[in-house]
Amino acid sequence: MISIDEALEQLLAVIRPGVEAHAELRSDRDDPPFDKSAMDGYAINTSHTAGPRRIIGTLYAGEDPSTYTLGPDECLKIMTGACVPRGADAVVPIEQCRIEHGSMVLATEVMPGSFIRKKASHAKKDEVLLPRYHPMNAPRFALYAQVGEASPPRMSPRIVVCSTGDELSARPSEFQIRDSNWHSLSYLLNRLGSECHLGPILRDNPFEIEHFINTQSFDILITTGGVSAGDKDYLPRVLREIGAQIIFHKLNLKPGMPMLAATINNKIILGLPGNAVSTYVTSLIFLPPLLAALRGMTPATVWVQGILGSDLDHSGNKEWVVPAFRIDSLLHPVKSRDSSDLVALAQADVVIRIASPKKKGDTVYYQNIL
Repeated sequence: MISIDEALEQLLAVIRPGVEAHAELRSDRDDPPFDKSAMDGYAINTSHTAGPRRIIGTLYAGEDPSTYTLGPDECLKIMTGACVPRGADAVVPIEQCRIEHGSMVLATEVMPGSFIRKKASHAKKDEVLLPRYHPMNAPRFALYAQVGEASPPRMSPRIVVCSTGDELSARPSEFQIRDSNWHSLSYLLNRLGSECHLGPILRDNPFEIEHFINTQSFDILITTGGVSAGDKDYLPRVLREIGAQIIFHKLNLKPGMPMLAATINNKIILGLPGNAVSTYVTSLIFLPPLLAALRGMTPATVWVQGILGSDLDHSGNKEWVVPAFRIDSLLHPVKSRDSSDLVALAQADVVIRIASPKKKGDTVYYQNIL
């Protein structure tokens, strides 16, 4: 068994930060697609005289410039982003000229090409803009839109959540239970800014589990149940048989000890324990930093200091995560019976992390329940 911190470090070490696009990106046309004004000002021909130039009109970004052709001693008022008209070879910013009797007079010498973004100066049509297997970020996502790419890579990983166990049913018999873990995980992921897709309830059948993993499309697969030491806890065995790399299995943690993390074909599989409190505690600890890392962001520290409002017992060598509620800035543990006591967890608004007995007034680490 390893500690929470060691497990998290090992998990994040295998993450390839950010969303990755597998195909190269090419320009669909020249960029810029025309000679473009870089300033608000006046389009001129620098070979004309230095005297006053008659203003023949105004050209705005997005307008067709073909109605204008500069003649001798003429200029055209032009806005940033507009196409430079025929006969012009420079743009004079408004700040570098003055208007006298309805004509424009230069206040400084202007060189050919001034303040014009030349056609294809950024990229030529069909030029490779981004190579294969490029990680995504905000500017690259915008570039996909600029070249008219209809299906840019997803900026959020595809997360699939499914529970395992013959005991789960939407209409439970006397000896079955409902699946509450899907609702807990979907709500948490939504709070973390990620969507998730509901997979089926996987029965305690290794062939069904293997088939699902091999055929399902996902970046992260989160399962609940089937990771402990029972006769029907098949997930660890199945993952090894299909060639997955086990990152860790079993934490020095209560509740949540049986948790497993693995990777296969650059996909992450998190096998969470099936008991409701264990499922939530492990998801709260591991999902926020994991999702931050996948988005190319630095995982934030979520444990903060607080003051204990009553004594909190502890025994054994495991680190405990205990539900608690706040009263007047003090943290009071909720009496929880076991790792399946969802009633106790639902009465809490924080969880406390301890490795030894604590007394009222002691400083402890906690994080909010999301």
